Amino acid sequence: MSRLRLFLIIAFLMISRQSQAQSYCNADINFIIEKIRDSYAGYHDKQGDQVIKNQLNDLSKKEYEHADCFTKLARILLQFQDLHLRLRTCKPVTPTNTAQLKSQLKNVEVYLSQNNKSKDKYEGYWMSDTHDYVVAIKKTKALPVEYTAYIIETKNTRLPPGNEKFVLTQLDSIVFQTAIISATGFKVATLSRFANENTLLTGVSGKWLKLPGYSRDMLKSYKSFDWQPSLAVIDSETVLIRIPTSDYAAKERVDSLVEANEKLIGRSKKLIVDVRNNTGGTTLTYSSLFPYIYTKPIITLGGTVRCSQDVIEQEQQYLDKNRLTLPAGELAYTQKMLKGMIANKGGYFQEVQDTLKYDSISVYPKQVGVIMNYASASAAELFVQYCRQSTKVTIFGEDTWGAIDYMENIVLKTPSQQFEVFIPRMKTAFRNSSLPHANDGLKPDVEISQSEPDWIDFVKKYYDKITKLTDRNI
Repeated sequence: MSRLRLFLIIAFLMISRQSQAQSYCNADINFIIEKIRDSYAGYHDKQGDQVIKNQLNDLSKKEYEHADCFTKLARILLQFQDLHLRLRTCKPVTPTNTAQLKSQLKNVEVYLSQNNKSKDKYEGYWMSDTHDYVVAIKKTKALPVEYTAYIIETKNTRLPPGNEKFVLTQLDSIVFQTAIISATGFKVATLSRFANENTLLTGVSGKWLKLPGYSRDMLKSYKSFDWQPSLAVIDSETVLIRIPTSDYAAKERVDSLVEANEKLIGRSKKLIVDVRNNTGGTTLTYSSLFPYIYTKPIITLGGTVRCSQDVIEQEQQYLDKNRLTLPAGELAYTQKMLKGMIANKGGYFQEVQDTLKYDSISVYPKQVGVIMNYASASAAELFVQYCRQSTKVTIFGEDTWGAIDYMENIVLKTPSQQFEVFIPRMKTAFRNSSLPHANDGLKPDVEISQSEPDWIDFVKKYYDKITKLTDRNI
């Protein structure tokens, strides 16, 4: 076989493969547009038709000519600027080969070691606030502005040094489209923003703090964040409950902790509930705490649900799968929701807000402090909203990102089977009754500075000061 013929065969195969990939991507784009239009609760609020028209126009530009399908799909989704509306790969990302990783690591380290005054203000070494990663951020494109974060050091064996941790692509003057590799290895599309020159928020998945300098094996001197719910006695008057996750496994753990320490909590003057870095799950996780927090009826979640075919099918599947194991109250609620959706297929179903009531008010604890941060999102933010209705509660910390306007995701696979799209089906009553919280978040009653080394100690001292002032005035 002549070299020319071999070259033509290889070229033909490459073109065919590219054409097939583009065909798959176009099918995924059309699929996502259709499903967002049918099922996304925020579609009409956010002028969805215009958003999609603008993004399709942008994707036709030369700068996106060679963009991969994940980037194109993420571009459409993230323009709605909703943390619940997101994209993820169906399979974990396979790390680049070892030789390439070493080359990338060496190149970025050499670049940052150079005393170059033209370096961008965001370029440098950054550490995650959970102390699991050190990355080197380098500006990798001018238009649109793009930054790539290479892993320098990590406690996660899935992602070796030299691998890309995330890529930031500027969407507007504040927000960046972000492709980030999760702790479990999946590529996830999210929104990021620089809070200042030394603080980066990659959605609710991480806060990154710029380091003044870097030395080898820095992470060894830092304790990793503990993701398990826990209970601790701070002093003779104060109990701390940490709830960094709120999935069903966390609910079981929290319930068992509260049950085992019922008398202790019931005689403590102060209760601190720490929900920092809790990105959501189910509000049922907190149900065992409400008897200690309650002072008056608590209005809970309600809202308007999109009743698309996909929403109805997934609600039916959930009911069929869990019918025999759901508690009676939740079973009745799910059946009521499904009936309402079917009756309003193609339209909207109004889920009325419920009211949580108890027969009595617990004398202790007298004061309840809830600590939240930028990554307290979704169900954790709902917990904060419920707690705010109690006269015992003070909210401490920093602004959350804001992920309670549109909730309750359905999950769909794209036709290529390469990606999953998460679409929130409900516009919450919190969104209906007030200004939207998206990207603004909930504000604390008492702000705690990022420079404060121990937020729990801050809350304890805050209450100690109030107690002294109260005693002095008696």
